[in-house]
Amino acid sequence: MVVDTFALIARGRVALADELAALDPDEWAAPTDCNWWDVRKMSLHILGSADAQASVPEFLHQFTKGLPLNKQLAESHHFVDGINELQIRERA
Repeated sequence: MVVDTFALIARGRVALADELAALDPDEWAAPTDCNWWDVRKMSLHILGSADAQASVPEFLHQFTKGLPLNKQLAESHHFVDGINELQIRERA
């Protein structure tokens, strides 16, 4: 069986967009399994991560700007925390 990976990803993104479009304000503010993120911040992180995966210049931007930001975060546990925070801030 041959799987069209790009079509599968596209369908998943459409399904996610449909789910997010249907959320009310309380649902956007609902907590997630990630302690510091609500649904809104998680969604912004997903968008930022997708942007970085789709574009080498965007990946490099997030990496070079996110690493210094990591040092400013009080609750950082891993260098990627700064990249994640940048994704959220730039898309908020």
